[in-house]
Amino acid sequence: MNDPEAALRRLAEVTRSYPDRLAEAREQVAGLRDQQVSGESPDGEVTATADGEGTVTGVRFSATALRRLDTVSLGEQAAAAINGALDAAERRRADAAGATGLERALDDVLDNLNYRLDGIVSRLADVERTLEP
Repeated sequence: MNDPEAALRRLAEVTRSYPDRLAEAREQVAGLRDQQVSGESPDGEVTATADGEGTVTGVRFSATALRRLDTVSLGEQAAAAINGALDAAERRRADAAGATGLERALDDVLDNLNYRLDGIVSRLADVERTLEP
């Protein structure tokens, strides 16, 4: 995008579509509450679930884990499973937030516009210097 006019048109387009894209993003984020993700301990003996917002909704221990592991090891396995579920929820939130790409598109347009405007200001300063007595 080398044309400042094209950058301005893109900015106008992004600005016009902002309300619709924002509403879409809000719907996606609101829907995260209804989505379930899970994480599992490295040994597969503990599973944790969370909703898409990152609230842990359950932890399941296998019977063998409860009998086989000491409390420290069981806690470590539970922490790993819970962290896995929370990581999955974070990825889900990031996917939902990035689905519209609104912020990224706006940043790209503004960065390009600023770059082009800096060049114009620099050229105007050069012209001004040549006109000075």
